[in-house]
Amino acid sequence: GLSCMANLLPFTILAAEALKERYPDRRIVLGGVGTKAVEDKVLRRFPWIDVIARGEGEETGPELMRALGGGNLAEVQGISYRKNGWIAHNPDRPRIRDLDRIPFPAWEKVDLSQYQGYGMMTSRGCPYPCTFCSVVPVWNYESHSRSPENIVEEMALLHREAGVDLFLFQDEFFVSGKRHVLDFCRALER
Repeated sequence: GLSCMANLLPFTILAAEALKERYPDRRIVLGGVGTKAVEDKVLRRFPWIDVIARGEGEETGPELMRALGGGNLAEVQGISYRKNGWIAHNPDRPRIRDLDRIPFPAWEKVDLSQYQGYGMMTSRGCPYPCTFCSVVPVWNYESHSRSPENIVEEMALLHREAGVDLFLFQDEFFVSGKRHVLDFCRALER
């Protein structure tokens, strides 16, 4: 499985081709925002890509793995794939609205001492229709945020377990709501 942003789609497709050449018996899955709105074109033009996962992967990923292991691809929401010579697009999976229910990454498997800081994602999407931005259509003009308590809990865990003291907030929407930012500051202060 490979994931990419739109600007890296050509390179990711080339990497997928190299993987398929080396491991012809493996199924190649492409995900991430890079394929948004070009699923048909990618699947038609690049036969080494077997499945495109659309949208968030936390629920689609495990279901897709089960389906690839002997289940039915038609039952997995949020994927596009080839079926009997045609491109099939299963229905979109609903967005995850409660981001707090997503578990933290398996930090014990990462040597965080090798990094000077840690990138935090506290929200997904943006509701504003700015014409210069590619984020909005990817998330269908919806934004969902983690709670301030959840964000601070992850920061405390990383600091306690790995001494991380530099957190880089990388989401588009973190500072756009005054109340949310103040709630975060109060939670961090506590």
